[in-house]
Amino acid sequence: MLQRLRSPFRWWLGLAMVIALLGLGGCLEVSKPAQGRYLTDSQGRALILHGLNTSNGAKHSGDHMSWVTESDVEREANEWGFNFVRLLVFWGAIEPEKGVYNYQYLDEVQKRVEWYTRRGMHVLIDMHQDMYGYGVGGNGAPAWATETDGHKLGSFNVGQFWWLKNLDPAVIAAFKNFWEYRDHPELQEHYIAAFQLVAQRFRSNPGVIGYDLMNEPHGGDLGKAISGDFQRTWLADFYKRLIPKLRAIEPDKYLFFEPQAFGINFGFPAALPKIEDTRSGDNKLVYAPHLYPVFQHEGVKYSDIDRKQMRDWSKYRAQEMDLHGTPLVVGELGGSEQMPNLHQYLDDALTMLDDMGAGWAYWSSDPGEWGPVNADRQEMPKLNRLIRTYPRAIAGAPVSFRYVPGAADFTLVFREKPGVTGPTEIFVPRRHYPDGFQLSVSDAVGTWRSEYDEKTQILKLWTNPANEEHTVRIFRKFQNLYLPYFAKCVAAQPGSRAVTQDCNGESSQGWVIGNDQTLRSKLDVNQCLDVSDGLAWNAKTVQLHACNGTDAQKWYFDNGLLRTALNPTKCLDVAYGATSDKMQLWDCTGGRAQLFAYRAEGASQDHLLRNEATNLCLDVKDGKMEDGNDVITYPCHGRANQRWFYEPSSGFVHSVQDRRFCLDNRGKTESGSAWGIWTCENSDNLRFNWSGTTLRPYRNLDLAMSAGRGMVAVTQQENDGSDPAVRWRME
Repeated sequence: MLQRLRSPFRWWLGLAMVIALLGLGGCLEVSKPAQGRYLTDSQGRALILHGLNTSNGAKHSGDHMSWVTESDVEREANEWGFNFVRLLVFWGAIEPEKGVYNYQYLDEVQKRVEWYTRRGMHVLIDMHQDMYGYGVGGNGAPAWATETDGHKLGSFNVGQFWWLKNLDPAVIAAFKNFWEYRDHPELQEHYIAAFQLVAQRFRSNPGVIGYDLMNEPHGGDLGKAISGDFQRTWLADFYKRLIPKLRAIEPDKYLFFEPQAFGINFGFPAALPKIEDTRSGDNKLVYAPHLYPVFQHEGVKYSDIDRKQMRDWSKYRAQEMDLHGTPLVVGELGGSEQMPNLHQYLDDALTMLDDMGAGWAYWSSDPGEWGPVNADRQEMPKLNRLIRTYPRAIAGAPVSFRYVPGAADFTLVFREKPGVTGPTEIFVPRRHYPDGFQLSVSDAVGTWRSEYDEKTQILKLWTNPANEEHTVRIFRKFQNLYLPYFAKCVAAQPGSRAVTQDCNGESSQGWVIGNDQTLRSKLDVNQCLDVSDGLAWNAKTVQLHACNGTDAQKWYFDNGLLRTALNPTKCLDVAYGATSDKMQLWDCTGGRAQLFAYRAEGASQDHLLRNEATNLCLDVKDGKMEDGNDVITYPCHGRANQRWFYEPSSGFVHSVQDRRFCLDNRGKTESGSAWGIWTCENSDNLRFNWSGTTLRPYRNLDLAMSAGRGMVAVTQQENDGSDPAVRWRME
């Protein structure tokens, strides 16, 4: 049994070492297809799809249904702004016995499809499989359609490396017999017939955007997978059989097709020949590979090895988009909340897909470490990375779009296109613009108009058709470059100096965070924050200089650190402590003098926190600013010891009376513990997640800040947010 494991692990270890030796480092460079291609809606608008897979748990649930309820769909659509779902269905659930179809299962699928389409979401129906099917311990194919050539399924335990079961002889045989059409034509014919039944069911629903022909095709034969023969022969021939059969029933929906998953998911080139659509008119195929850098998938810290794989992934996927003449929608990407640097990975990956003009579906919606919510349906921190400003529908031909995380800076460029009707629609999430957003449009004043729907968070924009090209920018007004530990702001000063000082709203403290990774002064947007002499040395002065596009002026926001493009191990640093007349480079340490946050310039960050149950306010007891003092609820008077400001990027809740002090849950993870204040420092005791009504400690997101009866200490309690005692209003 151990011998059977040793060879696969050795092979994968060797693969990982090869990847590591192929070249590392630097910032992520993105390849783009020679010509942008996009899905379109009935009005001709280009569609950008953002959403979730639903769901992993359906693979082995008794009824093959996901955990999602209609209220969860409502949350996805209106609170999180997703316009897309990749909905898993299974051949084994559709045809559990040979030639016998489960119409009750399709009825339940249809009910869930309509939850999404009634809310204007696009549904991709994914014919899912992993490790072939239920007869060999996987999911997808029914047991009756499983030919193992007499091999018994192995019983070795591969733990988290579940995909290694693809190397079991029984699984290999099942795959090979499915793909060998000459020997077993009935297997593919039954698969196609089941798929036709699905297409017939949803033909009349315009909200079903299309069908994913097979999840992560695997050939079984490792030699064919490595050589590319599986894709060139078996897989290509399968698509040639399946596509015309589906087109006979559904000529107009999009068909999403994937290369093999092995290797391609983490950056190798695909060997799939050009796939042809058999419909009359324009090609309506979509290339839908997955993105899983190999170490990132297994929860290893996101690193330059993954960045190298992602550079390769974008290069090869761009070439393959040109080969097939299709748009790109990534069917899966994801990661565990426990993975070090997960949030940076998501920022990098999703920005890369912006640059490629691609849509995506995150894997998956299920509660847990990989999901957007925990078991109590409370948001996981990663969700703030998935919720982005993006163009849902573009009334023209897209040129480019990009969202800059941290700065919440979004730019869209598109050209007029004949025949397109309706407005451009952009999802602008309130959570990233707590003090509102600014909208800039290149069209002349008075020739364009916009509307923002507070419920759906969708900005509708009607541009001037007389202009050939339009540039749209959404940003947090001008930004302060803020040091949350010191409650100071970076300011531009005469003589090209950059200094830190008390935040006072002066123009010198305003910065534009550019889409080119520059930090530009509000006093003169042609002046950029610059490393003197372009040398990434410790103690090298950071100054203002005419913007020139060099790496000396490019900064990458990384969980509070501002890394220079000259050398990502060097960071912007405040020399000499909190108030300094010098900004400099220094080795990235993550210390207080290197942690920054963006916030809206001049925005009112100070709020009362009023409890809904008691109508009392959060108060520093007796106004004493000292480590360990309690926080209580007290009649609202609005003085400094009742005023607070929350920094989403750090999770700190500062007291206005003395901004060196932060709210502290005292490191407790149990219900009933009292809260206080403590000097702001790099500790999860002082970090909180604000949902808009509840404040939850990073130490245990199942707990929430709760008011007692009267003027007593504030505690933390288990609650789903429905109890008014844990609900607070910012005023």
